[in-house]
Amino acid sequence: MPIDLTSPRIIEWLAQFDLSDQPIAARLLSDILIVDASELVAGLRAVILDFAEQHPGPIALYAERHIRRQRGTPNRLFKESRKRPRRAFGNGPPPVPSGRPYARETGSEGLIATLITGLVRSQPDRFMDHPGPDQIRGRKARSYMLVTDFIGSGRRAWDNLEAAWRVCSLKSWHSYSWLRFAVAAYSGTVNGVRRTEAHRSQPSIHLRQGCPTVHDLERSVRGPLIDLCHCYGPKPRSDDRTVLGYGDGGALIAFDHGMPNNAPLLLHMKARRWTPLFPSRSAALLTEARRSSARTEEIERALDRLREKRLASAQRFAGIGQHEQDRALLLTALKRRPRTPLALSARTGLTVAEVQALVVRAQRDGYVDGRLKLTRAALDTLDYLRTSDPPRPPLLTTNEIPYCPRSLRSPRRFV
Repeated sequence: MPIDLTSPRIIEWLAQFDLSDQPIAARLLSDILIVDASELVAGLRAVILDFAEQHPGPIALYAERHIRRQRGTPNRLFKESRKRPRRAFGNGPPPVPSGRPYARETGSEGLIATLITGLVRSQPDRFMDHPGPDQIRGRKARSYMLVTDFIGSGRRAWDNLEAAWRVCSLKSWHSYSWLRFAVAAYSGTVNGVRRTEAHRSQPSIHLRQGCPTVHDLERSVRGPLIDLCHCYGPKPRSDDRTVLGYGDGGALIAFDHGMPNNAPLLLHMKARRWTPLFPSRSAALLTEARRSSARTEEIERALDRLREKRLASAQRFAGIGQHEQDRALLLTALKRRPRTPLALSARTGLTVAEVQALVVRAQRDGYVDGRLKLTRAALDTLDYLRTSDPPRPPLLTTNEIPYCPRSLRSPRRFV
C-alpha cells in the first residue's frame, strides 16, 4: 500500500525541505512499504500454515516479547528446578506482557496474540498457545516457533531464542531432535535474518516479504538519500543508532501499530526544528495518506526502483499478462547481487513464496542458470520487451505482380 504524495499531511511534511531536496524526499516516501493490520495478520497466518504443512507434530507458538537481561544475559523463559538434572516446570509466558507501570504500550504483541488464539481455536491438535514445559511434554510438541512482525537488527529475536535456549529441558529436547526452533515474521532485513539464523538453536526463518532498505537502492539514489538523512535528520542519541536508524538499518517499512526503530530518524524522531512524519514511530496520522493501488502500478514502481523506466513504459511489456510481467520483473532484479529470495522480494515487492516459485519456473524455461544468473534467452526477452513499437502481426508473402488466370477449362470427370 503506497503513500499518497498529494495528501495534505504529506505536503506539510515535505515543506520542511528545501525545494531542491523535495524530489528526493518524495522518492524516500514512495519507497516505503505500508502494511496494514489485515495484511500483517493474513501474511503471518499464511507463513505459519505453510510451515505446519511441511512439519508434522504440534507447534508451540510464542509471540516475540521484550526479554529482561541480567548482566547482559537474557533471563530464562521457564523456571527450572535447582537440583540436577535441571528440569523446567511451570506455566508459559503471558501473550502480552504487562510492561512497566508508568509506560504501558502494546505494539504488535496484541495482533500476534489474537492471531495465535485464532489458530489454536481452529486447529487445537496442531497449535499450542504459549505453552509451558509441562504442556510441551504432555502434548509432545515438535516445533518451537517464535512469531513476530519484523526482524530488524535481529537482536530482539535473538534474545527470545536465547531465553528459550537457556532452559536445559528445551536444549536437551533439541539435541535429541525432538524439538526444532523456527521464527515466523512478516518481513525482515537481510542483516537481521543472518544474525537470527546464527543463533545456537539453528532456527529456520520463514518470512512473508522482504523489507526494502536504503542500502538496497541504486547508487544514484542511495547516496542522495543518505545525504538527506544527514542534513535534515535528528542527531542520534546513542551509539547503536545512526541517521538511518537502530543498527544503521535504514528500513523502509511501516505497520499500522508503528514503524520499527531501524527506519531513518527523520521519519519518526522529533527534534527542535523538525517534525517527523511518524511521531514516536506511530502511523496513526497516516490513515488519510494511504491509497490502494493496482498490481500494474506496483510493478511500475518496482521497475522504476530498478531503473527500468523504459521497460515499464514499453507497449510490448504492457501487452503481456500479469504472470509474464512478474517474471520479467524478477529477471530484472536478478541482474545484480544479492540474489537471495529475501533480497529479491525486497526489490520487487513480491512475496518470498512468489519469488521462489518464479525462480523455479525461470530455471525450467531456461531463463536462469544454476547460479541464478540470466541466460542469453532472458536477456533477449528483456530487450524484446523494452522495444517501444507494438508487435506487428506477420504478413502473408505475395507476388509483386498479381496473378490472373487467362484461360479456364472445364473440370475433368473422374470415373
